Amino acid sequence: MIGSPEVWTRDVVLIPPTLKEGDFTVTFPLDISGLILLSKTISMELGVETPAPEITLTAIVRTIANIEKGQIKEEYTQSTKLKSGSVALELLRPLDRKNQGESLGLKYEHRGSFSYSVNLKDNKLFGKTVLTPEAKPLGRPVWENTNSVPKLPPIQILHPEPEQIPAPVWEGTNTATQTLTADPDLKLTPIAMKVAASYPVESLDHFDLTFSYEMTGDKPITREFSEIGITAFLNAPGLTAQTFVLAPKKTIGGRTATITFPLDIGLFYAVIEAIEKERPATNTPSFYNLLVRAEVKGNAQSAFGNISDSFRSDLSIKLERKNVQWLEVRPATKTGFIKENTLVPNRRTRIIRFSFSGVLGLVALAISYGTWHYRRIQRTQTSHLDTEARRMKKKHKEILVEVESLPPLANQEQVVSLGSLEELVKAADALLKPVLHEACPGKHTYCVTDGNTRYVYTSSVSLTSPVRGEK
Repeated sequence: MIGSPEVWTRDVVLIPPTLKEGDFTVTFPLDISGLILLSKTISMELGVETPAPEITLTAIVRTIANIEKGQIKEEYTQSTKLKSGSVALELLRPLDRKNQGESLGLKYEHRGSFSYSVNLKDNKLFGKTVLTPEAKPLGRPVWENTNSVPKLPPIQILHPEPEQIPAPVWEGTNTATQTLTADPDLKLTPIAMKVAASYPVESLDHFDLTFSYEMTGDKPITREFSEIGITAFLNAPGLTAQTFVLAPKKTIGGRTATITFPLDIGLFYAVIEAIEKERPATNTPSFYNLLVRAEVKGNAQSAFGNISDSFRSDLSIKLERKNVQWLEVRPATKTGFIKENTLVPNRRTRIIRFSFSGVLGLVALAISYGTWHYRRIQRTQTSHLDTEARRMKKKHKEILVEVESLPPLANQEQVVSLGSLEELVKAADALLKPVLHEACPGKHTYCVTDGNTRYVYTSSVSLTSPVRGEK
């Protein structure tokens, strides 16, 4: 829907009703220039002056689901708004929405999300681009009631007919004509940014950034998964850094992981403009630094123990007054190792001889001390384990389920051991699965089952509290 809600509105059909099955994604074009031209034409015909048009995108999904007890019919609606200003196009959040319902004894949930990709304007710097057609002019509307806010009938933005352009007429009698046709199937090609290059602000729309991560080792590693999040920091001398979440944390399985996300340059320049309105003119920096940071927590298993380590990679972009400087990008690496402490006897020490009875006495003393120490540690750790289990049950009561015994392992089911219960809870949140808890004397086992993979964390009584190896 486009228009000014207090003056006039008109519906524009972007996609006709389409039949889909299961989870689906629908892609559609949005010609902003065509909608703005349409708004100006209607305002001129009505003889009114309206501000920049407000655009509302509304997705309507009518769902039919068949279950054992009958048929469920439900309608899901999600909207988002765009505001077109003189120098910027603002997309209002949130872009995600979910709706829960219950029918015929079945609880269900709708989830929808708008995503977008903005193309660069046509200019000489980036080479050949595609000119989008404009909307056809509309006739003067006839209102049934002039006292109310007019509601215009739905329309569709169509491609114009091929335009006949006559060639010049020369002194001879020969003439020529040429037909120019806009190809609606021609797609825009993304432009690769050159290293250490500077680009005018008005020629940029947005960046599509991709972050890739890989974990390797000199020995075989298995059952890798990583948690990746992308954050942007806008800062300048004398300014508190502003933080923006570009991609929320996401768990990805496998040795390699890739995440693609948009970077809206216009948004950051709008933030800079708002900041400078509140700062003295004499204290305005000549440029701002935009730091894009990828934070990864990698997990894996090896023959030497579990691997759990964090990794960080930064990308700097210089935002000047009229230019955006794309700084050099270098891959970041981080190495680590698993260290194991081993007791090596010192052969240079003197050997002290003991009698047989003395040796027996020392052995008996050592056994007595070991038995006393073991019982003391067992009582302490058992109490600590029970206290920790009660605390975790209270903290994660929404997803923690108490069971008498865990389900038996399937034939092809794989087991992934995690280093802490917090890691297991994060995996359960990402997989939308419950955490099963089995309590035994001196041992607590937590697990999350996803298909043929079982994620397990075990807390038990041990004689030594330090970790076996460190990374």
